[in-house]
Amino acid sequence: MNSLSSVKSTLLWLLIPVMLMIMVASLLISAEELKQHANHAFDRTLAGALRSIEVNIRTESGGLSMEQPFYLLEFLELATQGSVYFRIATDDGLTEVGYPRIPMPEQELSNTPVFYNAEYFGGSVRVAAVAVLPKQSLHYNPEARIIIQVAETMQARDDFISQILWQSLRKDALVLGLFFILIYAGVLYAVRPLNTLSGHIK
Repeated sequence: MNSLSSVKSTLLWLLIPVMLMIMVASLLISAEELKQHANHAFDRTLAGALRSIEVNIRTESGGLSMEQPFYLLEFLELATQGSVYFRIATDDGLTEVGYPRIPMPEQELSNTPVFYNAEYFGGSVRVAAVAVLPKQSLHYNPEARIIIQVAETMQARDDFISQILWQSLRKDALVLGLFFILIYAGVLYAVRPLNTLSGHIK
């Protein structure tokens, strides 16, 4: 019986750590994928805000102006459950509308939105930025591009992601517990013929 107990222990010590490593790796991969999907969903909202602001920009007079997007900002604040800031400026910095000094990204801006994290007003924000050519050139600088930035505070986003991750972790932990039970029951079932053979030999 001691040898059978040794066989059972050996099987359990071989199978359980392997299954544990597989499950932990799966949990980490799932958590990262969930975080990316949630961030993409929030970022799409910011990208939509960029384009909505872009269509409200006016340069017909030769200067830069726009209709203040109060309703858009209110909608974004309801959707993101946080504070939202915007900035429209020429890339030479001579004209600016909205909140000043929203941090710029490290990479060069283009017509494709760029998303990045920054610090603003003493808190973490997620910023979307794009650089576009005006429909009509500005009188004082015909080559100037218009930079549009929209930033949202990160607290609501982080809370939402944490909630999703914890729900996923609880579900995966339950699956892991069931795997352990099945492995233990499988090992017991596997050594049953050895128990019968040992009895016959004795």
